[in-house]
This record gives sequence, C-alpha cells and structure tokens, in this order.
Amino acid sequence: MKLSRIPASFRNARTAIPVVFLSALCHGSLLAQVAPAPTSMPVDAETTVLNPFEVQAGKNEGYQAAGVQSASKLAMAIKDVPNTVTVLTEQFLKDIAAQNLGDAMQWVTGVSSNLGARNQDGFSIRGFGAILTYVDGFRDSQEWGSGEMAQVAQLEILKGPASNLYGNMRGFGGVINRVTKKPQDKNFQQAEVVIGSFDQYRFTFDTTGPISTDKSWMYRVNAAYTNNGSYRDLRHLKRYFVTPVITKRLSPATTLTFSLELLRTETQEDLGVPLQIDPATNTLVVTALPRSRQLGEPWENTTLEKESGRLYFNHKINQNWSVRAAAITTFWNNPIEQVEALSIAADRRTLTRQAFHLNRWENHHVFEVDLNGKFTTGPFTHNVLFGYEWNRENGRSNVTRRPLASIDIYNPVYGTPKPDFTLAIPATNLHFQNGIYGYFANDQVTFWKDHISVFYGMRWDRATSHRIIELPVPSGADVADPANYSTTPRYGFVLRPDINLRIYAQYSEAFQPIFGSTTPDFKALNPTVGSTREAGVKRTFFNGRLNVEVAYYKIENSNVAVRLQPPLNSFFANAGSQYRIGQELNFGYNTGNFNIIGGIIQSRSKQDLNPGITAPVITPYHTSWQMSGKYTFPREGVFKGLSVGLGAYPRRNVIYTALSRNGTLPAYTRFDLSMGYKVNPKLDFNLNVYNLTDEMYYLGVVSPTIFPGSPRGFRGTMRYTF
Repeated sequence: MKLSRIPASFRNARTAIPVVFLSALCHGSLLAQVAPAPTSMPVDAETTVLNPFEVQAGKNEGYQAAGVQSASKLAMAIKDVPNTVTVLTEQFLKDIAAQNLGDAMQWVTGVSSNLGARNQDGFSIRGFGAILTYVDGFRDSQEWGSGEMAQVAQLEILKGPASNLYGNMRGFGGVINRVTKKPQDKNFQQAEVVIGSFDQYRFTFDTTGPISTDKSWMYRVNAAYTNNGSYRDLRHLKRYFVTPVITKRLSPATTLTFSLELLRTETQEDLGVPLQIDPATNTLVVTALPRSRQLGEPWENTTLEKESGRLYFNHKINQNWSVRAAAITTFWNNPIEQVEALSIAADRRTLTRQAFHLNRWENHHVFEVDLNGKFTTGPFTHNVLFGYEWNRENGRSNVTRRPLASIDIYNPVYGTPKPDFTLAIPATNLHFQNGIYGYFANDQVTFWKDHISVFYGMRWDRATSHRIIELPVPSGADVADPANYSTTPRYGFVLRPDINLRIYAQYSEAFQPIFGSTTPDFKALNPTVGSTREAGVKRTFFNGRLNVEVAYYKIENSNVAVRLQPPLNSFFANAGSQYRIGQELNFGYNTGNFNIIGGIIQSRSKQDLNPGITAPVITPYHTSWQMSGKYTFPREGVFKGLSVGLGAYPRRNVIYTALSRNGTLPAYTRFDLSMGYKVNPKLDFNLNVYNLTDEMYYLGVVSPTIFPGSPRGFRGTMRYTF
C-alpha cells in the first residue's frame, strides 16, 4: 500500500489562520516550555548550544525545559519545533511523585489513558492511541504495564504523526519519549523512600560518577522496588527495576554508552464494575457497588518481564557533521491468568464470567543510524538529517479461555478454582515475525536573517509480516503476508518575526502496519494510514518566563483495526475511518519561586467504523483542561525551604457507548495537593495528597465494565542526597 506524496492543499486554512494570528496577540502562558532568552538579543545572533543529538536535561530550571530531542531526532529549542510539544521536567515529575507513565501523562493536554487488560500504560493523544514509547529518541516497544520512572530525567510528548522520523508509531496522536538520566563525571548518590495509602511502599536509589581517574569511564545505576496495595479488592503490585549504564569517552568527539534495563512486575488485571441496562429507560447505568468491589478471583496473576540492552555511539565528525547509531535488543515475557466479565443475567445481580490465559513473549531488535549536517549555500542555512532504521520483532501469542462460575455482584463469594487451561482449545495460537525497514531524509532551510525556515522530509518504509498459525493443528499454515510499502512526507514552515514569536504550519502523513492481529480466517490486516495538519503560534513574554502556545489541528486515518465482538474477540477487522479536529492552548510560567503549567483543548471527532452498516458517529465539541502550580517560599524567612503546590483536573460529562447503548460518565473535578520541605541541601520531604476532596469519578469504559477512579490517598516521600 502506498500513501500519496503531496496533498492537494492545506485544508481548513480558513479556520486555522484566524486562530493562529489571533493567538499571536494573546497574553497567557505555555505548557510547552522554552528556554529563556533576553529580548534584547537580535534575531540573527540567536544560537542553539545544544548538542545535535543529546538533550541536556540538567540545564532545566523548575518546570522549564531547555530543549527537546524527540521532536526532530535532534536536540533543539522547543520554540523552533513546528509541532505542539510538551516537556515534563524532572522537577515536575518529582513534585507530583510520579512512579509510572500514568501518573505523569494525565497532566499533558489532550492525553487520556487507555483502559482494559494489558493496557495500563497505553495512552491516547488527541484521540488516537500511542501505546509505543521511545527512549532517548529510539523505539522502546513499551507496552503492557511497565513505564517505570526511576531512570527518567524528563518526558517529551510530540503531538501529531511524524512518520518520516519514526515509521510505525502505532498511533497517529503523537510520540512519547523518555529522556534517561546519563552518567556524570562527578560523584552523586541519592536515595528515596515513599510510603503511601493502600499499603504502598517504594524505594529508589540513584548513583553516578567516574570509574577511571581520567574520567573517561563513567557509570550510572538507577534501581527501584515498589510494593503497592490497591483501593480495589484482590489487587496488588510488586515491581523490581534496575538499569546500569556505562559511558566511555573514546575521544573528545566520541562516546560509547551501554545500558541494561531489567524489569519484573507481578500484578493482577482490573475487571472493573459491571454496567447494566435500566429496563425502564433502556439506557446504561453503573451498578451501585462499593468503589473497592472486584469480581475476579485470588488466583489471578499477570507477570511482566523485560530485559533490554542498548548500545549507543555518538561521534562529532567535524564542526558541521555528527553521527549517532544505536543497537537495541529487548525481550518481553508476559504470562497472564485472569477473569473476564461477560454479561449480567436477567436477575441483574449474577455476573457471568470466563477464565482467560495468555502465554506471550516477544523479542525486539532495533538498529538505527542518523547523520546530521549543518552547512550554508549562499543565503541559505541547511540543517539536514539522514537516517536508516532496521526493526525486527518476533514472538508467540497463545490465548485460551475456559468457562468459569458466575458470581453474585452484591454478595460475592470468592474461591472458584482456576480451571485447567491445558484442556482448552486455543482461541489463537501463532508465531509471528514482523519487520520495519526505513530510510528518511529531512532538510530545514533557514534564510532572511533567520526570520524564515522551511522544512521538508520524506520517509520510505517497507513493512513485512510472517506468521505460523498453529490452528487447528500444530502443523498449521505458514503465512508470509505481502510486504507493505509507504512513502510518507512531512513539510511546513516556521516564521520568526522576532525572538519571542514563532508562527508555524506543517503537514505530515503516517502509516501503521498492524502486527500480531488477524481476521477470523487468519488473514493479515491492511495498514492504517492517515495524515495531520497543524498550524500554530508560540509566544514568549517577560524575558522567556511566560510562554503561550496555540495550535489548530486535524488528524484523520482509515483502515482502522477494530476488535470483533465475543466469541470472536481475539480477532480484528479493518473497519472504516476516523478523524479529529481541535484547538489547543498550552501555557507555562516560571520564576525562581513560582511555577505553573496547564492547558486546554477543544476537539470534535467523527468515526465511521462500519461503513454502509451504521451511521457515522459525530461528537460535539468537547473541552477539557488541567493546571498544576507550585509556590516556593523565599530562602530567607519563617517559611524558607517550604513549597506548596495544587493541581486541578476537571472533566465534563462524556457520552460513551457499550452494550449497544449510550451512557454518560458524570462530570467531576479532582484536586491534587503537594507540599515540600527542604531541610538542608541533602535532605527534603514531600507530601502528595491525591483526589483531595475524595471525588467519586470514573476513568472510562471498556464494555461491559466501567473503571472507578481512586479515592483520596497520599504519598509521603523522603529524599536524601549523599
């Protein structure tokens, strides 16, 4: 399948242009943080001192980030990136006591968590899934409930597809990139202890420094142990994590880094709370159960094991050219035994259930090399990036299901034995081997005293899929699907009227090969294809302390993969199309004592997932926002060392569909409180109170169940630097 090279036009310009230019005059703030710069600096004297490939997260101050790596596979100032970019700094992640991606991503405008089994760290950005994350700009295959934050220096979220840089994004909404903590040539050790509600205990340790006397060898080790209970019955989590990193400076221009990531998580899936159909109104209602009520069994268990080795090579060839390469191998093992909810019986209290078993493992191998060059031809300054990515994954997925005794949802009696899954006929049983092989080239041309930049990029991909289907007998079909080819462009411009203002527009295409899923007759699914258009303004005020970003976007795709209904819910089909349009405002303010970030997004979507069968679903415009701020008292005075923060997370009514009917998630507003006290340069304490007003709310729906949010809880943190 081949995508178009050039769109006919930049559609919806009449809507985008007023939004863009009106925003240039506004005064507010910006979530996508920009490094401060004096307003007196002339435009043609502005320089970027960041390394072409490495983010210097240590240069961040408070909630302000110096630059971003994921947006262009180059470290660059955020204000020069022609996309909406959000960066959550290490300080912000500490202030909210983030332990996983879910804790952090809720504070990113336009992001929501995907719910349901094995999707704990899946997210939707601008309404499109983005379950695959990146580490230091390279593919990580992050999935299924890890997302450990102990080694994270900052989080970067680039919104909108950028296939010419990333290929198979597994989502059109954006890219999540974790920038890790790097070895340092000075000794540093820090320990952290967390005690929280629901029997939560966590310990982390961070140590770094030189190994050799000439400091050409450096190391860093981040480790974490987490033992959490839950506000949900029968649920518990244990996580073990360690990542040692070694860096060798081969020369002033060359470094070699090796990292090893080891992770093991033991937990249980959440069954949610059953939905019911009110016979009087024929609408959906939430069963009136305690927020803690869980309708599974004590024998449920989900294990996640990850082993990942990464080798990075960085070399500055000369003043104009740099190269980096990465070789990555990752192994996942994910055995699961859990209970699945089916339906409520006619008595409206008996839940029919079944037992589910998954035996899945995956190997991922990635090699990528990037070449960056900066040079001048006449009045034009070029910033070019060439790259090649080789990505191969293989694994096995075996799913079986067995009948299981029903349970009384109002008076549950647990203890139904685990069935013998070896007696069941597998629902799916296949080996798979998939590949993505891509070349990409990009050039950003700047001229007219740096007032104008135009950029153009292209990526060429080949996606392959090979499956050995072991049904109905072990000697089943050996299927090599036809290769999919794509050519995906990205282009646009950035205007710089002065040092504080950026006006941009961009168009890009993306495609998503659908691996690991088949139709009921074991045929491959066609890739999902799509495009995005975005235009916006980035404006800084008060010497870079106050930042505002406004964007208009439209994202659309087709060949969407849809899971079939039971009993075929292990299979998928290509069905229809989706699009989402919206306007987004992000803001941030940063001084020595006051930090604030927030954003608001208004969006509307259309889904036509059963063309010719049902009418397309068109939603009205929906608005959501969140804001978080912190005030640090002056260093002199009665309250020196004290900081106080408050986050607000309001959500309006949301209409959802389940059991072939509509229902409504009620509106709510959740407040989170944080307090910090720095005793001395070595010791500090933090207290975080989540859902301060103990609001009853629901996270979302996965038919036929709904997932309640957490009641009021706390985390207390003690951090000591040696």
